[in-house]
Amino acid sequence: MNSTAPATRLLTLALILCGGILSGCAAPNRWQDTFTQNPSLRDFQPPPTSTTVVRTVEWDRLEAFDSDSRQRLAQTDIPIDEWNPDQHRREFADFLRTLRITEEPEEILLLGSSSFITDGRPNLLDGELETFATKIGADYAVTTSRHLGARRTIIRVPVTTYSTRTGTFFDSDRRRRSGRATFDETISETTWVPREVDIDAHHTITYFFRRTTPEEFSRLNPTLWFAQ
Repeated sequence: MNSTAPATRLLTLALILCGGILSGCAAPNRWQDTFTQNPSLRDFQPPPTSTTVVRTVEWDRLEAFDSDSRQRLAQTDIPIDEWNPDQHRREFADFLRTLRITEEPEEILLLGSSSFITDGRPNLLDGELETFATKIGADYAVTTSRHLGARRTIIRVPVTTYSTRTGTFFDSDRRRRSGRATFDETISETTWVPREVDIDAHHTITYFFRRTTPEEFSRLNPTLWFAQ
């Protein structure tokens, strides 16, 4: 399978949904600042959760689902918003299996997703992801990342230089006897200079899910937003 085209479509879709690219140090919380809520759940405001299970999946799994889903959409004459409940359920079930979510389709809600590009792979253990996920009421945060390649950039690094100078001072003691002494003094000076470095860029997509009941799922009637 040609992985370039599906990967390009995923990246393009993520940029459209999330409104752009943020670097790793540009925002206080990358997941929050690039979060796109499921449009069909805009009136749904769940309470925060106490904890969120953070999981990772391989990028190839999401890429394969994207390719298969697009083929299914291309082969049908029925618009996705006119699919019957069984078609909706099968598509959502495939998506959940791709992300290794074991709940039944009517027992889970896709709250939304985040997508961004960083210099280096994001640290999932620093609490940033879980803090945002619990805030929006997510029980699961499933994230995947791929290496985009190295890029050359310019950073500023500190360079410290040291120098020594010799001086002389005069003084007198209590008997008013004058004296002279010499001393050596070490002086340091730090300047910031530009330097070219190679930095590895990574594209990360994260999906946020909340457990629900079949009754609540039926009442909310979420759409197949992720597949459109």
